[in-house]
Amino acid sequence: MLVHNTVITDYIVVSILTQKNENSLNVSFSFMTTNSLELVLGNQELNILRKLTCFKGIKEASMALVLNSCLEMHCIFSIKALLLRQTSCKLNEQSLKQLNRMTSCYVVHEAPVRRVAIFGGTHGNELSGVFLVKHWQENGAEIQRTGLEVRPFITNPSAVKKCTRYIDCDLNRVFDPDNLGRQITEDIPYEVRRAQEINHIFGPKNSNDAYDLIFDLHNTTSNMGGTLILENSRNNFTIQMFHYIKNALAPECCPVFLTEHPNLKYATTRSIAKHPVGVEVGPQPQGVLRADILDKMRKIIKHGLDFVHIFNEGKEFPPCTIEIYKIMEKVDYPRNKNGEITAVIHPSLQDQDWQPLNNGEPIFLTIDGETINYEGDSTVYPTFVNEAAYYEKKQAFVKTVKVKLTAKVAKPFLPDPDTSSLILKAPKTAVKNAALNKADSCP
Repeated sequence: MLVHNTVITDYIVVSILTQKNENSLNVSFSFMTTNSLELVLGNQELNILRKLTCFKGIKEASMALVLNSCLEMHCIFSIKALLLRQTSCKLNEQSLKQLNRMTSCYVVHEAPVRRVAIFGGTHGNELSGVFLVKHWQENGAEIQRTGLEVRPFITNPSAVKKCTRYIDCDLNRVFDPDNLGRQITEDIPYEVRRAQEINHIFGPKNSNDAYDLIFDLHNTTSNMGGTLILENSRNNFTIQMFHYIKNALAPECCPVFLTEHPNLKYATTRSIAKHPVGVEVGPQPQGVLRADILDKMRKIIKHGLDFVHIFNEGKEFPPCTIEIYKIMEKVDYPRNKNGEITAVIHPSLQDQDWQPLNNGEPIFLTIDGETINYEGDSTVYPTFVNEAAYYEKKQAFVKTVKVKLTAKVAKPFLPDPDTSSLILKAPKTAVKNAALNKADSCP
């Protein structure tokens, strides 16, 4: 059994280790010397590790201490079992048992989801989310689940009050490092200031303190139905949840839109969460409420919360595959030399979100009756067709392609009764202070 102060220090070490993705951890732990650790952590993180642990060089014995204490605290590793089992470190018997439980090449052990936010009013004239969130703020029984903290929240109250998309700029595009770290001045855009406030409440973004899950509720004037928006194709938990929601809504269609793209960055409001989920339901005009659209959005949230509750209770979800629409390119309207639109969406494309579009099929129609056809080598699936809010963004529709995503077995990591007494429960401030004190005492 490790001494108390070692566990405190190794808590910080685990935070460094577990923030790395699987690929960057894909190295052998057979020879845990300083050089091999640099492959895992990088020079900067290795220096932090040295300072926290007061080790001049990281040897196998010290890595065994790290692994033992991490396992005793039930920290979750996103490292393949094969790699971990190659280590020549001598783990104690209890930790080895825990390691075998926690790691698998086929199972992703997720931390239980405890804090959930439901955002409405990110765009102030998309009223379904505003209406539902305000209702749930008054009476939240419908969204409460045992073991969950569910917080409904109006993200852009000033825009909601004026029933406009935004006041100064699009709130759903400013959650990037530059804006979140921007100095507050008198002339700073309202939405940038608001983004920093939201990040303070529900983040910080990319930190362990961020909310586990955020549902961000939106409406579209396009005929997209009840669409789920996925930001990360490697988020196993979210893919499993989307599979559950799609099955619960069947036979009603529930498309999944993947916004992951190397050159298109959104910096969305929901992106501060560990698991960001966009909910886009239409068609609905801006500043209008429709009962059928409201009902679709409400059902999606219900099934999403049901999934989280069942998952937290310990249910194991088998591998699953979902069909998704991956963003490829944004398509603008034809324009003249003054930047004015010269053609509109062709009637055969209007309201055909998620339907196949092939080479030679019409996409635009000029005022003179000329048809402009799609030119492409492969079939695409347009969406956000003729979205009212995207005229200012010079976007007529988005081209997507169909792909399939597969999720591994998902199960929550629940404490083993045999080792539950080893979990250290300390306030965050206590952990941080202990780590700082330890670091300050290093030579």
